Amino acid sequence: AGAGNVSGAGAERGQADRAVRIDAAEGDSEVFDRAAALADLDGAEALLRRLCGVFARELPTQLEALRKTTRDDELRRLAHAVKNSAGALGLRRLREAGERLERAAVTGADAGETAALISAFLRRQSEADRALFVRRYFHLEPLNELADRFGMSVGQIKSKLHRMRGRLKLELEREGVAV
Repeated sequence: AGAGNVSGAGAERGQADRAVRIDAAEGDSEVFDRAAALADLDGAEALLRRLCGVFARELPTQLEALRKTTRDDELRRLAHAVKNSAGALGLRRLREAGERLERAAVTGADAGETAALISAFLRRQSEADRALFVRRYFHLEPLNELADRFGMSVGQIKSKLHRMRGRLKLELEREGVAV
């Protein structure tokens, strides 16, 4: 019975610590929008405290899983869960961070497809244009060196690259890639 009391006291102390952290964050509505969270819960203060306690216990596990995952679909799923939970609890900055991470995971998942589209675009260019594009944007060769190598002025190089980027942009947009 004594051990049960210690555990109970420890659990109550943990809940009190979380409540103090919630109260401390209340002054900064950019971090914790208590009014919005309570409005979503029809003013149920006790429920908000319980949900925040559950969230505080589960968040370290979710963050560790986010850190360890190497799969874009899993990263997107975990980021989505953190974003939604944080949003429901009025934790604005954490919701925004989850949102950014979720978008990044979507971008990462589409990166292979985008790379394939760029490769296909470059294969359809003349050998000289493809070499120019690759040297400038993949090898970061300076414009003056490109001008010397290709026997053109810097202005001509800039114009040619500008037109190629424009064609690539149109092609990517046609394929549904946000540019």
